Amino acid sequence: ELTASERAAFGALVSLAGHVPDGGFDSHSLTLLVNAFSRAGVDDERLYKRVSEVAMTLDSFDSQAVANMMNSFAKADVFNPTLMTFLSSQALSIPPEQYSAQSMVLIVTSIAKGAE
Repeated sequence: ELTASERAAFGALVSLAGHVPDGGFDSHSLTLLVNAFSRAGVDDERLYKRVSEVAMTLDSFDSQAVANMMNSFAKADVFNPTLMTFLSSQALSIPPEQYSAQSMVLIVTSIAKGAE
């Protein structure tokens, strides 16, 4: 359970994250951020939309970043078809030998959840 000051800091940083300009995140940082949002139960449609927009400006996703981004959106019950298409394209461009079993499972599970 978060303390009052931790909740205040988290809330302030969540708000700030929605205003980071394009180019302010790399794929791993953005993935960690959206994972924190989903774990904390952040329910802010505009914030997830902004994260999606920023993600689609990035071109350096590896298999783990694709998997974690898809999984974070799936855990948050936020389905953005445009983002999923973008991330699926990123996934298809990654050589098979660069996949771990975990990243493959997370991607397939996330796509299946979006198809429900």
